[in-house]
Amino acid sequence: MKIGQAHQQYSAQINELWNRKRSLLTQVKEAEAHGGAGQALLDELQAVSAEHEKMSAFMEEFMNYKTALQNVETAKQQGEAEAKSMEDLAKCMEIARRLSNGDHVPPSDEEKLMNYSMELYIASKNAGMLKEDKDSKEYDSLWADEEEGDTRSADEVVDDMECTMSRPEELSN
Repeated sequence: MKIGQAHQQYSAQINELWNRKRSLLTQVKEAEAHGGAGQALLDELQAVSAEHEKMSAFMEEFMNYKTALQNVETAKQQGEAEAKSMEDLAKCMEIARRLSNGDHVPPSDEEKLMNYSMELYIASKNAGMLKEDKDSKEYDSLWADEEEGDTRSADEVVDDMECTMSRPEELSN
């Protein structure tokens, strides 16, 4: 079972227990108003209350488990974003180096450098103009090999993971 499905199922169960408990409390109050509540009704209320407490404690553990997984996934995504940012910085520096040597780079790479730092772009272009090399090189784009990554949020990734946590057996219906 996926974590998202488990969360929905466990939430539905705890809501069902809460509704049963509330219904039993209403029945007990009505019975007391008419001369006293039956022992069977009080016993059932006590059992449902105990089951609700156990399920609430389990749900708290489950939410801690889910939150921990979300934190791990968020940290992973932040690390990947930081790594990509550093790769982009290295590519921009390489484009600046190539331009300052008077070499030719694709317009899309020049645009990336402009977006990263207009000052660095201008300085690189000016340095490249000073070099009137007849041996200038032609380069392919540094961003040509990029692929689209996973764009889901940490919550979506975690909800799609397999749930390894199961509810206590005495709560199963």
